[in-house]
Amino acid sequence: MPSFVRTRRGIARFGPAIVPALLLAACDTNQDNRVGVGLIQDLGDEKAVRDTTFAPPDTTTDFHLTKPPPGTGLSASLLIGARPGYLSRSFLQFDPAGLPDSGTVIDSAAVHLVALEDKPDTDPVFTMTVHRVTSEWSELDVDPDSIPSFLATASDTISFDSFAKDDTASFAVSLAQFWVDRPDSNFGLVLIPADGMASFLEFSSQETVTPPRLSVAWGAEPPVDVFATQDTFVLEAIEGEFVPLTGLPGRMTVARGVPARSLLLFDLPDSGETPGFSDLTTVNRAELVLHVDQTASLMNEFSVGVQRVLDEPWAGDSTAVTSLLLGTTPVNAETDSVVLTITGHVQDLLRDENYGFQLRALDERPDVDYVRFYAHDSEDAAKVPALRLWYTPGVGEGGGP
Repeated sequence: MPSFVRTRRGIARFGPAIVPALLLAACDTNQDNRVGVGLIQDLGDEKAVRDTTFAPPDTTTDFHLTKPPPGTGLSASLLIGARPGYLSRSFLQFDPAGLPDSGTVIDSAAVHLVALEDKPDTDPVFTMTVHRVTSEWSELDVDPDSIPSFLATASDTISFDSFAKDDTASFAVSLAQFWVDRPDSNFGLVLIPADGMASFLEFSSQETVTPPRLSVAWGAEPPVDVFATQDTFVLEAIEGEFVPLTGLPGRMTVARGVPARSLLLFDLPDSGETPGFSDLTTVNRAELVLHVDQTASLMNEFSVGVQRVLDEPWAGDSTAVTSLLLGTTPVNAETDSVVLTITGHVQDLLRDENYGFQLRALDERPDVDYVRFYAHDSEDAAKVPALRLWYTPGVGEGGGP
């Protein structure tokens, strides 16, 4: 029968002796390639490995980043839509070299976008407007504070009933004739959700193998495809309407488009408090176990990962953390719990200082998905975060090799 050792915060459970196995060095990637639990258990009689669980954390908190992270112009997606407190507009510019000479009469022009997500026919019709951009811009430095200027009057209005992921959504545009007649004014277009929209559409950007294209026809020749040379979207929180996702009692939030991150700290025992547990300990495997509150989350699918905090006090988005993101694991609308392998982080904090961990989305740009995990002060004790360790005591610590 397993025994329990009480620490300063929580309970450590020591199961039967199981194993250390050969460790695979963790690379500077999103994965923590350490030995699996199955291998540890298979070789459990050979080494004095201890199985320990710490729960709940000493504390948890969450926070919003001051502004969305840069680099949206390099995203693989274009996002158009709105929800209460959010607005996303997409900007596109097509290669002027692909258009005919000035004076040519355009017979037809249509934009084609490849969908990254389904739009079921059970969803309300999505309507957006097309506006002509009137200033130069670069996809590398567009953010909500410096968007390109555009005409307030729409040149076209488009509605979508439904489409499937990977389908091509197409719509006619009238701007191509203006660009042909005035090539020096070809700064592209912006797609804006119509008033009353409460959903998002996501399409592939020119960073993918299915970039946006403008199909133009004139004269007797077949249509010519003109591809986007730059595109981006701007997702912003609407002042006065945006309701922060953080601060829900008993929960910690990880969000994307207007990003939220979470911090948590397990108060691990000092050297001598738990036999065999010190800075000489070899961590064979460390797993962070989190439970999802689906009723308070809104997501399709994204991946979350863990960084190690490097200093105190915690200070929101200025908290110092490692660049290494370990344990990246997907969460989606069916996820009940997740297990993130963070062996390298735990080994480092035993030999350095324990300031806790930061939980964040792997990619914070694409959409407004968010997930809420049960926190240290959750009303359900069975769902609080837990840190599971398989470790070998150091030489002379009792039970070590």
